[in-house]
Amino acid sequence: MIATAELNENQRRALEVAERPVLVLAGPGSGKTKVLTLRVARILEGSPDRHFRVLGLTFTNKAAAEMRSRVNQMLGGSSRRAVLTTFHSFAADLLRQHGSHVGVDPDFTILSQDADREA
Repeated sequence: MIATAELNENQRRALEVAERPVLVLAGPGSGKTKVLTLRVARILEGSPDRHFRVLGLTFTNKAAAEMRSRVNQMLGGSSRRAVLTTFHSFAADLLRQHGSHVGVDPDFTILSQDADREA
């Protein structure tokens, strides 16, 4: 069982919502990554025989890597049923896989802000 004793009331409510998506908005250091990680682990732990996947999206690579690491640690190994990545990475993967249906070349390039300034 996943420990939740250290959560505050709002964090616990976000964790316990069942059967629908949850959007967690809060400031830096407020425990967003912890709550989302616990939620993913709890969903996967509570449904070992189900054939669905969980998508967790963050803004930073650091948060995505931290979520993957924590979920793997909580569940005792790699969880192939969870896709934990950034919004940007997910969108890029989606366009690479299915963009041709709307005229997007799968070999597109994403310019960084630095490259945009140089152009």
